[in-house]
Amino acid sequence: MMAADVTCLALTKTFFHPYLLPLKALYFFQIGATACIIPYIPLFLQSLGLNAAENGIIFGVLPFVAMLSKPTAGALMDKLKAPYLVLRVFVLIELTFISAIYFIPALPGPTLPFPVYNISCLFNSSTSTELQAIVESGGGNFTCLYRVSTVEESYQNETFYEISLIEELRQANYSDCECSWLPFPRGNASDDIVQWTMQFWLTGLILIVGWFGYGAVFTLGDAIAFHVLESSPIPTTYGSSRCFGTLGYAVFSLIIGLLMDSFSETSAAADRDFVPSFATFVVAGFCGIVVSFFLRHEKGSVVGKQAEAMARQDSVAVEKGHTDSLAKVSLWTLLTADVVLFWSGIFVNGACTGMLYGYLTWYQSELGASSLLMGITIFAQCAFETPMMATSGWVIGKLGYHGCMLMALVSFGIRFIGYSYLVDPWYILIIEVTHAFGFGLFYANMSCFAFDKAPPGATGTLQGILGATYEGIGQGVGGLVAGFLYYEYGGRNTWRGYGILALGFATLYAVLAFFLRKRAQTAKTVDFPLQHKQN
Repeated sequence: MMAADVTCLALTKTFFHPYLLPLKALYFFQIGATACIIPYIPLFLQSLGLNAAENGIIFGVLPFVAMLSKPTAGALMDKLKAPYLVLRVFVLIELTFISAIYFIPALPGPTLPFPVYNISCLFNSSTSTELQAIVESGGGNFTCLYRVSTVEESYQNETFYEISLIEELRQANYSDCECSWLPFPRGNASDDIVQWTMQFWLTGLILIVGWFGYGAVFTLGDAIAFHVLESSPIPTTYGSSRCFGTLGYAVFSLIIGLLMDSFSETSAAADRDFVPSFATFVVAGFCGIVVSFFLRHEKGSVVGKQAEAMARQDSVAVEKGHTDSLAKVSLWTLLTADVVLFWSGIFVNGACTGMLYGYLTWYQSELGASSLLMGITIFAQCAFETPMMATSGWVIGKLGYHGCMLMALVSFGIRFIGYSYLVDPWYILIIEVTHAFGFGLFYANMSCFAFDKAPPGATGTLQGILGATYEGIGQGVGGLVAGFLYYEYGGRNTWRGYGILALGFATLYAVLAFFLRKRAQTAKTVDFPLQHKQN
């Protein structure tokens, strides 16, 4: 018993060692700051008068910007030999430009009622009167989708656009009915989906610069973390420090949700007060800058010298003839059927993630969710994600890489289809358990796959290809397409469509993975888990 207590005490001292506290605090504030603003940017764009398609264009471009910023920031850090200074500069760029969109004026025009969704034909007379007043304002489109079943005949998926027909429908023996009212965009009365207003251009261009800093900060933070951990006086791991970033994201999401609810009059985007979000984002970001001055890195450490020696040996090996083989590896050996199939799964997963990042809070707001519920949702995602990441090695060992990818795809299908049937916004917390598989398991699986499947000398290449596909191409295309679908068909249909896509692709993926496995068995090869390779 005493031995166990001593071990626990030793682990605690190691976990909170003074040398590592600044790094843990850096992750806490750096990633926590993003929780204050990133999930709420779609809602802020909505409050400016931008529509779903315009939001989709912006969130379709931003992932590509973040993807380009990572190698640029890394090269700049290597050239200047001043990683801490470069980190602080990019944090300032992120804070300055992302927070600057707060000062962009909203589109001119009358304040319209918030979109109305999920109105059943069973609504009472008071709700009917309220909806009647909204529809008669003439500022939007009214639609009812219903199914009527009688003894003689059945009509499915009928649609009408006149609210006066509701009374007739109320007297019929129907089985289901959903009505909605969507306001026309403010500003330009053009029928164009994208109206290219000043607000659109200003917001997009400012966010592009800020997102460049946002993407660079994550890359620089990780690079500095490995330098700090390399010279640590005690044994430690990257994950033991990085988990404080997840903790910061969860804590700040709750704080912002509570503050925004306290400051806002209603849950509508037009009435939501974004001051707490922007202010806390700036404060947390500056706390990260301050903490960075306390980071220590002993350049002369034995570990550092050994790492430098290994790096020199690797560079000599490349110069002696491995350059040509690496080029061949990049073009031919990497693109095996196994890698291409996994790569396609990453793209679809990235597209679903782009939809999630761009429209989850947008959709929650349409359902009438409060800012606090949005914060609790993010907290729940972190709570489900963390234990899955911690146990991902065991899961990958049991299911294999393709099995874990299949679980991630299926989880997105279940998640999005579940979103499409939500009426009470609080039920989203039950659905969010799927985040453990769609992100927690997926991300660990992607990283392990690149390490395990890449030929010698090409691990970084494969990791870069897969990461760029997920964070850049996948999320960019997914967010862009989702914007136009959301504008044309609404949130429910878009979530349902993406969910069906994920499940359909998961079925195809399972079939192809089955044939690959059969072929591998014929060739007497096995899809070994990561730990087998290490052994």
